[in-house]
Amino acid sequence: MLAQQGYKTPEDIGSVSTVSNSVQVVETLTLKELTEKTSTDYIKRNVMCFVTIKSVEVGDSWWYYGCNFCHEEVHLLEGRYKCVNPKCLKSSPYPEKRYRIMVLAHDKTEAVNVVFSDRALKRLVGKTATMLLEEIEDLAETHPCTLFPQQILDIANKDFTFNILISDDNVLINSTMYNATDAYLSKKSKPSTSETVEEILESTESGFREVS
Repeated sequence: MLAQQGYKTPEDIGSVSTVSNSVQVVETLTLKELTEKTSTDYIKRNVMCFVTIKSVEVGDSWWYYGCNFCHEEVHLLEGRYKCVNPKCLKSSPYPEKRYRIMVLAHDKTEAVNVVFSDRALKRLVGKTATMLLEEIEDLAETHPCTLFPQQILDIANKDFTFNILISDDNVLINSTMYNATDAYLSKKSKPSTSETVEEILESTESGFREVS
């Protein structure tokens, strides 16, 4: 009877509040708008950007041993893998191999460097870093010059939706090195690159080897 009259129990009210509070609207920004976010309100905030990957930084450090607890890098110290994160510092007996690469991404407004998280690259490549390393080891037996996975290089010149986590450095010291917590292949094709964007890319592309 009470329910029919609109009465809600404390449990009902709490559940409604929890659902509404869990809804978070993610702001969509151009890369230029992203670089202009200097308010501390944006620190640790996730935003969405539609970008094209121009190039992938090629090197032998495309993976690392990650902490089993916080996923930060671990170093081998006195026979034990110890986390370098000062807030963790735990030992990981069997650390996980995790992805970490940097790409140059651009849209019509700007170009920035983006570091991919393990989660983001695992989604795009479709396999774990451990699986990819095993494939490279097998391939190296017949192709000794193979150093960098082709599956990672293949993400260049494609359009993506990035979830970007804005860091303290992005806001406080205007760092243009951003972290992608997740990435999705975009279904929407991008327009041709303008001359202005090409100039931006030339000025920000130092330290990258162009992907053929």
